[in-house]
Amino acid sequence: MEFSILIPVYNTTIQSLAEELAKQAEELTPRFQLLFIDDCSELSSSYINQKVKQLTNVEYQVLTENIGRAAIRNKLFKEAKYDLCIALDGDVSMIKNDFIKSYLSVLKEDNILVGGHVYQPAPPRDPAKYLHWYYGSKIESGLVVLRQAKPYTSFMSSNFACSKQTFATIQFDEAIVDYGHEDTLFGIKAEQLGVEILHIANPVRHDGLDTVAIFLDKQQKAVRNLKELYQKEELKEALRRHSKLIKIGRLLVFGFFVSFFKYPIHKNLRGNNPNLIFLQIQKLIWWSAS
Repeated sequence: MEFSILIPVYNTTIQSLAEELAKQAEELTPRFQLLFIDDCSELSSSYINQKVKQLTNVEYQVLTENIGRAAIRNKLFKEAKYDLCIALDGDVSMIKNDFIKSYLSVLKEDNILVGGHVYQPAPPRDPAKYLHWYYGSKIESGLVVLRQAKPYTSFMSSNFACSKQTFATIQFDEAIVDYGHEDTLFGIKAEQLGVEILHIANPVRHDGLDTVAIFLDKQQKAVRNLKELYQKEELKEALRRHSKLIKIGRLLVFGFFVSFFKYPIHKNLRGNNPNLIFLQIQKLIWWSAS
């Protein structure tokens, strides 16, 4: 048994994640690779992360310029030493001591496994990060049965596994440099190519939480990316099936109507008791304005 674990890093420390993954891997085989590629983080975090290279079979590279979420994942798979690969985000932590084993026991050469992610059960102490935690806990942490009901729409790059060969047939679209919807296109392409996506209960915990300002900025960028992708004729039909936002956003009258609620929505999402329905309406406002 041999495998690669591939992790992009950006402004986060990875020592504990590297130690836990290396420990689990060593219990299975001496032939593994734990590859971190830092997408031009701040020097302070890059300096701290250099220590992981002291661990067995752990590699840590630092890029001199930021290449973006899609390109760095493609680069990780290109540099993978082994065919069986597990891909994770850099701001996650292990909650299962058999995480690697659970993937390898199910993974095949021609399928993609998605393990999912969860959030801390308690809200963060910093109220500015509450909206991200609340959204993630309610929307992103979907049960396996719900994710598998729409396997391609529910694809998430934060925690998945596939062979290097299977990934090479799909890859992430490097035209998407800013935040948002590289996962959507990956799922669409996998569906078009007939590659099976299987969702399993093998979660990691997502620890990186953004402040409300950064979180909403990323959400707006994601809506903008989706709108630009929707302008491409070859993607229109697939995106309509994958995105509720597009289905509703096409009703321009509704988009005009909800624009009257910009101020109360703005206030609610930045308050102590945000309503996720308002977040969806905010996305419609962005959609109609872009």
